[in-house]
Amino acid sequence: MFRYFENNADRMKYEQYTKAGPQIGSGPVEGSCKNVIATRMKKPGARWSKDGANGMLARRCTLL
Repeated sequence: MFRYFENNADRMKYEQYTKAGPQIGSGPVEGSCKNVIATRMKKPGARWSKDGANGMLARRCTLL
């Protein structure tokens, strides 16, 4: 645990990654979650059972 940075230094080349172009932050994933999940699941008055929510999320992810 205390050697995390030493053990993962090869994964922390942020300058190299950003120059290559891919996103390295969580923003795009969080935005996708908001668009795919929150807009459908958090409608006013919506109540979901665990099974119903899982089914709806699976359909939304497949559709989008």
